Amino acid sequence: QFVSPDDINPRSIPAPYAVNSPEWNNDLELVIEKQTHVTDKIIAEIHQEDAVIPEMTTEPVLGKSFNAKNYPVTFDLLIKAGSDAWRIGDRVKDYWGTSRPWLADPNRVKLYAKPIYSPAYPSGHTVTNYVWAELLSELMPEHRDGFYLRAEEVAQHRIMGGAHFPNDLQGGKLLATKITTHMFADPEFKVDMDAARAELKAKPVTAKKSCACKCDKGHCLRKKKQHH
Repeated sequence: QFVSPDDINPRSIPAPYAVNSPEWNNDLELVIEKQTHVTDKIIAEIHQEDAVIPEMTTEPVLGKSFNAKNYPVTFDLLIKAGSDAWRIGDRVKDYWGTSRPWLADPNRVKLYAKPIYSPAYPSGHTVTNYVWAELLSELMPEHRDGFYLRAEEVAQHRIMGGAHFPNDLQGGKLLATKITTHMFADPEFKVDMDAARAELKAKPVTAKKSCACKCDKGHCLRKKKQHH
């Protein structure tokens, strides 16, 4: 759509940790520790986040009224950008070929996410949600913190679900930055961004006031130190 997988060199992000290196072993222990905090509610959220669609980033921040029916131009942009991010992420995954925590240590790591056997580094959920967070922040800067909080929540769920190491998230965030840099330089992307801005200006979004991290304590940006 805007960026081809050929535009991104897999080595433009750092190499993943080598298996059984001190860094890799530390990452594995972090996955196991995070899984001790998994609740039934978190497992349900992990399952809900299996399908990577724009609503997984937008709905917790902006509410259900911000959807493809009401904002078709903006959602078309997000779908195109998400497609690019996912395809590029897959290409980079295939290059590095790393294993997932639940496959690397099945005796200690539980799998709460849908079974995925493809390479792990970088996390596709993280790549795509961070690309969306950046685009949405450009369109609605007043909600930037909310979009990034939500993208990070989705990313952390991939660790809790046993699908990714923390290092996979780090690579995903770096790759998302590479992708968005290319996107903002693409002429067709600029046209679609301008169209989305015009749509949002014509129909301003009335965002919900609930917390992007679903903590049910109101918008938590001012209180995140207390309950994050």
